[in-house]
Amino acid sequence: MLHDVSKVNRKSMEILTQKQKIVLQAIKQFFSEHGEMPTVREIKEESSRLGLHLKSLRSFFLYLNALEEKGYIERTSEDRGILLKGVTSDNFVQIPVFGSASAGAAAMFADQYVEGYLRVSKRLVKDRNIFAVQVNGTSMNKATVNGKTIENGDFVLVNAEV
Repeated sequence: MLHDVSKVNRKSMEILTQKQKIVLQAIKQFFSEHGEMPTVREIKEESSRLGLHLKSLRSFFLYLNALEEKGYIERTSEDRGILLKGVTSDNFVQIPVFGSASAGAAAMFADQYVEGYLRVSKRLVKDRNIFAVQVNGTSMNKATVNGKTIENGDFVLVNAEV
């Protein structure tokens, strides 16, 4: 999840090496394309597409440490826990979450009241009428979206107009 870390003192940010710039660009590009932060393995793959070919994942952990020390990112203990500094809440919208939807037999429908909100990049949803439901069950785990399976507990964005 990307958090709002909008108060950044740009003067305190140190200059990056060329390889650090590529890693930072890989993070930003992955987020822009997928709407979520990359894993270290995904950073490695994206960096490779940008011209940085390193074999060791450890190298990328070291680059992430350097980016954090220089003030460009923050890391959390969450999965995909990279926070880009300087990304404001203007880049996000709140998507209502209408309960859960069974991915097995159609035994229940998503509740018709908002249980919470999911913070999603505006680039991902544009100006569509979107809501989210949380998947309950495993029958959708053979379906793929952008090469990833839909698993129990995942959130699925739904276009209300379709």
